[in-house]
Amino acid sequence: MAAATPDGVSASPAPRWAWGVFLLALLVHLAVGAVGWDHRVIQDDVSAFRQAQTALSTYWMLGHRYRLDYETPVFGPPWSMPYELPLYQWLVAGLATLTGWSLDPSGRAVAEAFFLLTLVPCWSLLRRLGVGPRERLLALSLLLVSPFYLFWSRAFLIESTALFLALSYLAAAWAFLDRPRPAPFVAALSLGVLAALVKITTCAAAWLALGLLLPGMLLRPGRGWRAVAWLVLVGVPLAAGVLWTHWADSLKEQNPFARHLTSRALHEWNFGTSSQRWQWQTWGYVLARSPAMARQGIVLAACLLLMPLTRRYRAAVAACVFIHLALPLVFTNLYSMHEYYAFASMVFQVGAVALTVAGLMERGGWRAGLGGGVAAAFVLLAGHDYLTAYYPIQAADHVESAAVCRAVREKTDPEDVIVVLGCDWSSEVPYYSRRRALMVPFWESTPVSDLPRYLERLRGYRTGGLVLRRNQVHGEKLERVLRDLRDGGLVAEPGFEDEMFTLYTLRPADD
Repeated sequence: MAAATPDGVSASPAPRWAWGVFLLALLVHLAVGAVGWDHRVIQDDVSAFRQAQTALSTYWMLGHRYRLDYETPVFGPPWSMPYELPLYQWLVAGLATLTGWSLDPSGRAVAEAFFLLTLVPCWSLLRRLGVGPRERLLALSLLLVSPFYLFWSRAFLIESTALFLALSYLAAAWAFLDRPRPAPFVAALSLGVLAALVKITTCAAAWLALGLLLPGMLLRPGRGWRAVAWLVLVGVPLAAGVLWTHWADSLKEQNPFARHLTSRALHEWNFGTSSQRWQWQTWGYVLARSPAMARQGIVLAACLLLMPLTRRYRAAVAACVFIHLALPLVFTNLYSMHEYYAFASMVFQVGAVALTVAGLMERGGWRAGLGGGVAAAFVLLAGHDYLTAYYPIQAADHVESAAVCRAVREKTDPEDVIVVLGCDWSSEVPYYSRRRALMVPFWESTPVSDLPRYLERLRGYRTGGLVLRRNQVHGEKLERVLRDLRDGGLVAEPGFEDEMFTLYTLRPADD
């Protein structure tokens, strides 16, 4: 009989074959992540908007002191419109500065590093659930080869940073509530505050898990101090996240464009509507947006059917499924509109599968074979789904705007501001042009007919170029834009044109 640690977890080391499986999964993950490593962060519009926005903020940190009110210069002055604590962006800027790497691979490297670091709190959480070393290694292997994380873990996004912080916070908080000591309390409080400041919607996963842990903690001796500690460990990070949001909103209110992006203005965008929340169509899109996500969901459904056979992990499997579904239930529209938001929830889907496999394998006999079969099915489907759904996107280099961005860099000065019309407020053109921008997103509240008023906000800055997306600005609209520029004292001269974009260089009429 295997020896056990005081908390009941088997002390027997994992067999060599389990370590071999884990190392193979790690090598596969790293090899897949290297595909398209030097490509632009714009990938077939799958996440172009948010990746370019994160990258643009990071670019304007290079060579400048790090500030909480960091710039995302797409709406004219004042240039600051913060969303999250820019921990990820600071680290990317620091890496690019220290190594001399370009920004795109630096962003991918930091994102990938945080995803791999997430294996540490995952190991700790599995251990607290009583999972043995062999099954823990297999669980981490499944996470490494998940097609969703093969693709999204190396995106120029804050998602892996937020997930690492949230799961580390959960692991430290659980450790303290289980056995009170100063170190895990300080770690949990610090990590919780950071997690809430970096991405509060991801930190919500940790809060849900801590909520599920609370009833069991209150049944143990010392329920009084545990209840107080739980309130502190949840309340302080939550308060920090709320205060940050209010502060960020106050900065957005200073810009007539950005004030439409405050938390109050985006309440329905973030949470969705009641009718949307209970529509089958919404959940079909959230859980089966792509064939890859749908097939991983089928494996999860099979694990739910097998859950009665797992014995001691049944509650943990149910908890993982609950969190996986509860996050999109709360942030319905965000999960419906953006696939990358599932970065916070898919880990619990993989966790439910991994715990089912662990429960079956621990029972031995034919159940162990069944568990191995579930793991093999997950891996085979993962390979197929990555190759068919994600590899074509990752291997392609999206260069639609490359030529016009190069033209902007050649025909304008680095200190110039450019005006961009027809691209909503996507940061793609400003980022790859390396220029601050005034973008008019054509919202009902910001019509292009008010362009003269918007240009007034650029007084004191040199406006060097006008970039137009041709299918959005043409005919009478184009004529009106050029007329408004003339009336504003700017002469527009054709500078570049291709199938998608037109660039006009701008100079003052009296030059």
